[in-house]
Amino acid sequence: MTDVILINAPIVLYANTPDRQFNYMSDGDEFSFYPINLLYIASYLMQRGWTVKVLDPTAQKLSLADIDYIVCKENPSLVGITAMTPSIQSAVLIAKSLRDYEIPIVLGGIHISNDPMFIKRFPYFDYGVVGDGEKMMHRILQGRVEKGIIYAPRIEDLDTLPFPARHLVNFKDYKRPEQWRWEEFHIDMLTSRGCAYNCSFCSIPNSGHKVRFRSAKNIVDEIEVTYDSCRGNYTFNDDCFTISKSHVLSLAQRVIDKNLRIRFMASTRANCMDIEIIKALKRMGCKNLCIGVESGSERIRNDVIGKRVSNEDIYKTVSLCRKYGITASLFIMVGLPTETREDMEETVQISPKLKADYIGVHQTTPYPNSRIYQKAKREGKIPCDLVDQWASGQRGRDFRKAWMFYIPDGFTQKDMVDYKRRCYLRFYFDPGWIIRKLWHWVRHPILFIKNDLQLFKLLPSVI
Repeated sequence: MTDVILINAPIVLYANTPDRQFNYMSDGDEFSFYPINLLYIASYLMQRGWTVKVLDPTAQKLSLADIDYIVCKENPSLVGITAMTPSIQSAVLIAKSLRDYEIPIVLGGIHISNDPMFIKRFPYFDYGVVGDGEKMMHRILQGRVEKGIIYAPRIEDLDTLPFPARHLVNFKDYKRPEQWRWEEFHIDMLTSRGCAYNCSFCSIPNSGHKVRFRSAKNIVDEIEVTYDSCRGNYTFNDDCFTISKSHVLSLAQRVIDKNLRIRFMASTRANCMDIEIIKALKRMGCKNLCIGVESGSERIRNDVIGKRVSNEDIYKTVSLCRKYGITASLFIMVGLPTETREDMEETVQISPKLKADYIGVHQTTPYPNSRIYQKAKREGKIPCDLVDQWASGQRGRDFRKAWMFYIPDGFTQKDMVDYKRRCYLRFYFDPGWIIRKLWHWVRHPILFIKNDLQLFKLLPSVI
């Protein structure tokens, strides 16, 4: 018997093994990232004497029937389900399936934090936890919390949390289909929680703008514990890794003082970078920075998104990356409110001008409680009950087809796909990019095999 079973609701949930075999749909990033939020909760509960099992249906190839069987066999005192908006339909299906066992069910994760009343509309869950779940799950297990929506207080001192219980998952399960078998595994880590910014397409700030940081000692202690399992390869999944200069500098110094040879990637904003930070990142072992550019139009980027990042900030940051040998990957969006064809053309042209290494282009998706989501509802571009239609299965089971994009006035969905394709073609077939890459491959042929062959495997699917 297990006290607690924690389930990472998948974007695509299959009823049984034949359903998975005959109706297979790609599950995207779920192949790559283990549910670190559940592993934090698991370690917190285990530290207090509870036994915990973590189920990640996509990685472990579990169907609804498999989940039902495991829960029945283990007979836990509590089931916790975490869900983003794309996976909320699966969370509902799992909760409905488990109701017969009369086991209390908790819903947590980003969706419930942005849509607390969800459990009132879908009464298959006994608790809905908004915010940090570690302490609140413990209180629920102790019987100290009444059923319903629970607003969990933020955990201010992150150093008090035990490290994620990574032994509860199998790292080998987290390989994307396009990855090579021999590719090195990366340990995902968080050095902070929260985001201080308020971009209009993002719903994360609705969970709070305050950023809480772990100490450099606490982070390095975790690196030392996990180092051998990943050979020093890490991904820091903070919303903005360099938001605090003092945090970056102290962490870099600690890594250097400990003589740890790590390699890592992280995400940042162009207005949170300078020469001192880039030097620290380089000395610390940074190999790749993902930078949110969003739009080539400063008007769209700042007046519509609220990014507060200038073209000069972006050029400066990408130039620093090139100078210090850190790969710069840019995130681009098409289909933002009030965008004109001139704005989109600026977006098509900005990436090759920046001379970055890679880009990823995404169509604007209105997620619950983001400002773009509210705007899309007011304008009638999406139905007011879009979440409920998706969660109940009325729109089908494939989120990418069921959910609706934001399409600016005067454009069609085909226009958005065409602009997205043009961004990729303009960037990856730019003579300057090809020349830079050829020279890079001549100097570092092993990196072509390790990194860029994967790019060529993916490119046909996006253009």
